Amino acid sequence: MGRNERYISRLKAGTINYFVAVSL
Repeated sequence: MGRNERYISRLKAGTINYFVAVSL
């Protein structure tokens, strides 16, 4: 479970960074 949560949080951060880069 811990590994899964870490992966999900990492995925969310990557998605946010992607949208920020696209918007800029």
